[in-house]
Amino acid sequence: MTKTLFVSDLDGTLLNEKADISDKAAEILNDLIENGLNFTFATARTAASALKITEKLNLKLPCILMNGVSIYDTVTGRYMKNEYIKPENALAVSEIFKRHNLHPFMYKIERDMLYAVYSDFSNRAMKDFYAVRRDKYDKPFIKCSDLSEAADSGTVYFTILDSYEKLLPVKCEIEKNKGVKLAFYRDVYHKEYWFLEVFGSAASKYNAVVFLKNYGAYESITGFGDNLNDIPLFNACDRKGAGRFKNASRILEDVLDRSTDFVCVHQHDTVYEILAKLIGLLADKFDRRAVGEEADIGN
Repeated sequence: MTKTLFVSDLDGTLLNEKADISDKAAEILNDLIENGLNFTFATARTAASALKITEKLNLKLPCILMNGVSIYDTVTGRYMKNEYIKPENALAVSEIFKRHNLHPFMYKIERDMLYAVYSDFSNRAMKDFYAVRRDKYDKPFIKCSDLSEAADSGTVYFTILDSYEKLLPVKCEIEKNKGVKLAFYRDVYHKEYWFLEVFGSAASKYNAVVFLKNYGAYESITGFGDNLNDIPLFNACDRKGAGRFKNASRILEDVLDRSTDFVCVHQHDTVYEILAKLIGLLADKFDRRAVGEEADIGN
């Protein structure tokens, strides 16, 4: 039997509309893991929120954070690998945001601890983003007068949430810097906002998945995703599952091989149903309807 690693995105794919995993879905996935499923996730989130959200799962493998910036050992609670932004590039990015009067969160990792630095809030969405991650997930935030002064060798990531119109010119300017990469995609929870995330040129979900494939000596990769920032993940996969959910990007369907890949019509725990069917385990735990109908696991 081929040794396969299954990798899923979180928001819009593994999680429901409440950014959560239902108890029944967790039970199914935990049973699959216990029966030999090699499963992990790849997300734009940091460890603070991703690990809290997935705490119901008995994860045994490293996970991918911040679009491939970090690989985190879920067993030891330590970072295995981080891709840093060079100080000169971190400074250049912070200056671009400043010229556009936008205030991102800048993530830094020092002594195996991640924290966020910020100077102000560009909008209400950013303030809410801050409040949820501070109060619900205990993410540490430090306020400073100017991000440029804090942009050093510990910088790993920038993230901001704003309108497409405001972020597009910033995106176009930043992508001229070959020392960084970026992800630009619509928020799955608030359609009027887009995320712009900036990270080092060596970081990507693709590179992170390849690292895990070699690390675990896996023969193939099956991945699940729903948004534009999952295309690098798909590019590293032998088989892919794209969500055609109400909050998903149909562009992902263009990267599918119709002979081997699959499209999920509805959200909410359909990934769990597909996993169970692919592995051929726990037949009594999921609805036997054909994939593409709405699963009832999370109701």
